[in-house]
Amino acid sequence: MIDILSLDKLSDLLRLALTRGRFEQLSSIEDEIQVVVKSQFQHLFSVNDSVEIGQYGEVREILSVLANIVDRVDKAISRLNRFKSTLEESQRDHSRLISLLWSLPTETLSSILTHAVPLVPVKLPMYAFPGDSQADMPEVGDISKRTNEAIKLTHVCGRWREVALATPCLWNPVQIYWPPDDSERARVVTLLARSHPLPTYVFTYVRSRDASTFQEHCDPELFDSLKDRCHILDVAGDLDQRLDVSRLMNSVSDWPQLGQLTLPGAIRVAGVENNPLSLSNVSRLQLYFHDAADSTLFFSLRWERLQSLVIPWSWKRLVMDHVLSAQNFPCLEEFYICSEGLSIVNHPPSSVVHPSLHTFGLLTDAGVSDNEYLALLQHTVLSNLSILIITMRRAEELEIIADHLVSSRCALPRLVVKGDSNRVVGMDQIRTRFPNINVSTCQRWTRSEDFTSCKRRWYLNNSPGLMGVEIIEP
Repeated sequence: MIDILSLDKLSDLLRLALTRGRFEQLSSIEDEIQVVVKSQFQHLFSVNDSVEIGQYGEVREILSVLANIVDRVDKAISRLNRFKSTLEESQRDHSRLISLLWSLPTETLSSILTHAVPLVPVKLPMYAFPGDSQADMPEVGDISKRTNEAIKLTHVCGRWREVALATPCLWNPVQIYWPPDDSERARVVTLLARSHPLPTYVFTYVRSRDASTFQEHCDPELFDSLKDRCHILDVAGDLDQRLDVSRLMNSVSDWPQLGQLTLPGAIRVAGVENNPLSLSNVSRLQLYFHDAADSTLFFSLRWERLQSLVIPWSWKRLVMDHVLSAQNFPCLEEFYICSEGLSIVNHPPSSVVHPSLHTFGLLTDAGVSDNEYLALLQHTVLSNLSILIITMRRAEELEIIADHLVSSRCALPRLVVKGDSNRVVGMDQIRTRFPNINVSTCQRWTRSEDFTSCKRRWYLNNSPGLMGVEIIEP
């Protein structure tokens, strides 16, 4: 005989299966069992008894229902056995895989873990304006995401934790929210210890509400821990922030490994005149200017190792006391500058020779009609120039550029003309004037092949030991 308690247990098992969302087809069985259990004939399940002849038909219906339920339960059990068998097989295969991973040499497992964490995307800007996200640097939080994924690897098992903690390239990109609190400082110190002896990429995000206190919160103890390790420092802020970074620039001026620095839009660099050799180790620099005083001061300082300089955009007209001095920029090879306009106060009595400069991007706003910006070319000898990216609107500018190439004795291989709705001179006219030069055009200079190659070298080629970064082109 069927015991009522056994039927209740079966109902519980069916309900458990249903709550796990795998066997919805059994829901009707549970309902039918409850109907049978609670029928007027439930006493027949525990006692061998008889019923009236007139009730035989109802009992036969119950027997038919029970037979149908048993058949369906048998099929469900068969499916459960198949699921169980598949799960057991998967577990065996997984165990074999884990055993294989356990047997891998430490160096191989370390390489696998390195490829298991996401790369940090450095997004090149679609436009040249400082408000387009954090141009030429990661989005806020991207480095933290990578670090969190690396931390997850340490939770898999004891060996993975041991290998992950001994894999420096999992930990050498570091993000700092400014100003740092005690937990932030402790986290940075931990990451520096784990990434030793590799160089470190530091991304600092200054919250808008803390912009005015940026100077006061330059943390000497934290900076000392970064001093001998930081190769790349990117500073980001919210749109239209005015950050006084003079204290920062003076604080990092003696960092021996710092080779690349990116400063945010709307900055003030006033104060660095107190340290004329500021940032003497930096070879790659990108920054924006807030006003003419900043640009004048910047170009008057000596940057003895600077090889690549990018000034993506200035809302103001830049003012320079002199043309680009070879004495202040003796190693400059790449120079990109884009501004609303450009004025040079004191023109030199003779042209300034820049033998090392091979890539020059000179761009101005589309609405500016004067050609004063071309004074940078007119008073400079660039005999080894190989790439010139320039705004060219009128035939007069075309002739100034042609005269410059002749006076510099420069056999320019490539000329890239920025697209401009105000341009009067046509591309056919330009190509006719320069028959021996590869002339092309680009609508947005920040998306040109030459600029993207420049930024790729910044983050990839020029930073040995720095891993986990990828360049995302717009």
